[in-house]
Amino acid sequence: MFVESTNSRFSFVDIASSTKVCISHFRPFQPLRAVMDLVRGGLRSISQGWGAGSVFNVKAGTTITGFRGTDGVVFFQRNAGAVVAALHEGRMTVATGGKRETLGPNQFVAVRNGSMEQVQQLSGTQWRKLIEKTNVSNNPS
Repeated sequence: MFVESTNSRFSFVDIASSTKVCISHFRPFQPLRAVMDLVRGGLRSISQGWGAGSVFNVKAGTTITGFRGTDGVVFFQRNAGAVVAALHEGRMTVATGGKRETLGPNQFVAVRNGSMEQVQQLSGTQWRKLIEKTNVSNNPS
């Protein structure tokens, strides 16, 4: 499923099959304000130019990810208490349990049972495997 934003040059959210989300807040006007609760599964957000002050956050368990002009993936395995946030381009903020990290291009971080692990580099191969595992589009155009 794609959710597209008409308030930007090019933006969408690809929600993978077998994923359950709850849109807890959505205001499509500038600045965009959106909060999604990721109950299980994964999604990919690609956005360019959402506009100054725009906010798109995804909550997965106790972890919150904030997308800021990015190409990123969030994958939540509820039964394992694990969240993986990965960034291909742009910036993404990941916060849990009072700890906050900002991911840059080609980085990822895992959160297990509310504890954030160290930010790591993300290779092209790892990105492709994550896209495949998450079951989101690898060709957004």
